[in-house]
Amino acid sequence: MFKKWIDKLWPAPAQHSDPVPGTKQLLVGDSWQNGDRGAHEAIDKAFAAIQHKPYAPPAGVVPENKVVGDSVDYSYLNGMFSNPDTVFMGYAALSNLAQKSENRVACEQSVNEVFRKGFKIKSNDTESDRSEIIGQLEDAFEKLGVEKHLKRLGFNGEAFGQSHLFVKLKGDEQELSKELMINPTKIKKGDLEGFLVVEPIWCYPQGYNSMNPLKADFFQPYAWFVLGDLVDASRMKQLVMYPVPDMLKPSYNFGGLSLIQMMLPYVNNWESVRDDIPRIITTFRTFIWSTDMETYLQDRSQFEKRLDTLVYGKNNHGVLAVDATMEKLEQMNTSLTGLADLLGQQQKLLCMPSRLSVTSLTGSQPSGMNASGEGESDAQHENIANKQKGAYKPVLDWILKLVCLSEFGDFYEDLYIDFNPLDEMSDKEIAEINKLKADTYSSLVQDGIITPEQANSALASDDDSGFNGIKYDALSGLDDGDDLDLKEPEDENQDPPPS
Repeated sequence: MFKKWIDKLWPAPAQHSDPVPGTKQLLVGDSWQNGDRGAHEAIDKAFAAIQHKPYAPPAGVVPENKVVGDSVDYSYLNGMFSNPDTVFMGYAALSNLAQKSENRVACEQSVNEVFRKGFKIKSNDTESDRSEIIGQLEDAFEKLGVEKHLKRLGFNGEAFGQSHLFVKLKGDEQELSKELMINPTKIKKGDLEGFLVVEPIWCYPQGYNSMNPLKADFFQPYAWFVLGDLVDASRMKQLVMYPVPDMLKPSYNFGGLSLIQMMLPYVNNWESVRDDIPRIITTFRTFIWSTDMETYLQDRSQFEKRLDTLVYGKNNHGVLAVDATMEKLEQMNTSLTGLADLLGQQQKLLCMPSRLSVTSLTGSQPSGMNASGEGESDAQHENIANKQKGAYKPVLDWILKLVCLSEFGDFYEDLYIDFNPLDEMSDKEIAEINKLKADTYSSLVQDGIITPEQANSALASDDDSGFNGIKYDALSGLDDGDDLDLKEPEDENQDPPPS
């Protein structure tokens, strides 16, 4: 099916018949119209035929004796509105387009920015010391390769619209179709064997609730076929970066919109401009030969010889002799001014779908007056922070519970995962902020608004305060109202006071 789709997009070049023997052909190079216009017309024609339709998984994903499908009225969707950019392209086409450097860099960089500063396991319990437990969990995360799996999960989510993270437990081969209960009675110490990332092309939903929108599982698959095996949805955490409306979810295999599909029109425009500029540069100089055409038309061979002489000597060391009275040779140059700006603008437009900055996506610094890139960086950090909280945080919380049960046989409710801040502050900036915090806490304690214990709790929970984790210890040995009277030590040779 994918081959037919590709044949429609990029048809084989037409076979031209051999020229008539004895005739001469001028070699003028590849025609722009024959090269670009024909390809674009083929692409437009193929995309014009694309419509919303039920998603059909590859053979072997769903067992042959199982009847599956959806009940969405796609004729209603296609009758209202249908645009090539809003129709699911299929995982085969997305896999092919993922090889383009523009698409791959955008997907990889979107994930790298999410984990650029990493994440930490923290505790909101100020009474107990969880440092040893957190250290053991961090070692388990490193051993299981959690960050590596999450990066691959994120790349698939960006490139294909969704991805699945499967948890492998000891002896679960016969229980894949059953719900996974995340509690100490089901998951014991040492049960976790690892995680696996499953691409969406190998998955197809077994069933979903399409009757009651008031339930939480509305249009949410409760089980998946994974190359013939039925796996409960609780055992595979799904990551969807850009969700689609409920009515479109079945046609998207209950995933979301892929970044590659969103970038498709921008990449096409960029490639068109990128390919045209070298052609303009290589053909920007044109020679105009003014002569008596009527004389040459009487003898075509002489005209062709004259043209060959012109082309043969067309270099920096060539010389062409012309008739002073009948011939004139001029040179016309195409202006190359603005081509770099045009290319830069098209390159900048590539950043729109991914919400990445120009520096992050292309590796080049912004140009122009007052082009610091701070605004783009702030917008990118806001977008990445939303992805961290909305897409990756639920997956990490799920992983933390599984790892905690496998390491300790129990889960500590005070533990949680938090991403490190994306913005870096210098040591001087951190010191100035801590000074302001210290002055604020000191004033609040002196005014009796908070107690020293409360001020210490705030400092102990602040990662940048320099007093993180330090517990409050009041001065001992002094009664209330006692003054610290610091006196100079008495001289041993001094006479004792009179009795």
